[in-house]
Amino acid sequence: MWGNNLIFCCLAGVLWYSQFFGLSLGKGFLTNYPVLITFSWCILMSLNVVFSNVWGIILKEWKGVSRKTITVLLIGIAVLIISTFLPQLI
Repeated sequence: MWGNNLIFCCLAGVLWYSQFFGLSLGKGFLTNYPVLITFSWCILMSLNVVFSNVWGIILKEWKGVSRKTITVLLIGIAVLIISTFLPQLI
């Protein structure tokens, strides 16, 4: 049990660090557009929430919750996904 926890904690740390590394690499292309840097941060955080909840659904972490809770979760994920692409549609 401790081994699994240690492996997943290390994996989470590596993934968390790599997202900032990737965001910093992308900032070099967006230096003339500070608004895009803000959007990129918002998109990164939204995708973190979406992917972690989808992964939780796949691994059955949401097993046993009410149907209303799942509905709110899915609506929240849909709102985050739509809000990621909405600025490009306008």
